[in-house]
Amino acid sequence: MIVAVSGFKGGVAKTTTALHLAGYFAGRGTTLLVDADSNRSAVRFADLGATLPFAVMPEKSAMKHLQQGRFEHVIFDTPGNPDEDDLLEIARGVDLMILPTIPDRMSFDPLLQLEPKLRGATYRVLVTIAPTHPERDGELVRDALSAAGLPTFQTIIHRRAAFKHASNAGALVEASEYEALGSEVIAFG
Repeated sequence: MIVAVSGFKGGVAKTTTALHLAGYFAGRGTTLLVDADSNRSAVRFADLGATLPFAVMPEKSAMKHLQQGRFEHVIFDTPGNPDEDDLLEIARGVDLMILPTIPDRMSFDPLLQLEPKLRGATYRVLVTIAPTHPERDGELVRDALSAAGLPTFQTIIHRRAAFKHASNAGALVEASEYEALGSEVIAFG
């Protein structure tokens, strides 16, 4: 399966989502995380010395490996802030494009405006960095996006200190939410 994680705005957990999805898929076959973002956060994360169950490569280095078909699953951490044409091109080139958004009007408004142009594209919106219970911001935003016609994941990724600590240490978090997301992605494909 080929999955791209893309986003309009920084700070929406795009790279965190790509890393954890790669970890999920690695349990189901050989997996490559392609870091196509100019800041190379996923490559730097891998360079922190963590033992990851998947390969991480910058986009240009990954080309040879992709052509050889060595990997059953490929996750792309795409460049940040793509324009509408780039998003449509990404969506056409993968099995599924994931668009993370946080429950903040500045983050999800662009998705609402883009929805008519993405019709027919293979994508799903993922609400990330949502406040934890008893707050319901994540659920409210997910439901509002769905009601507006955007395909959304049922899973919501909540804000947890463990993600920040793990990122600083170069480790993945044992997160049932990313397991649930992976199951939704597999069911989609």
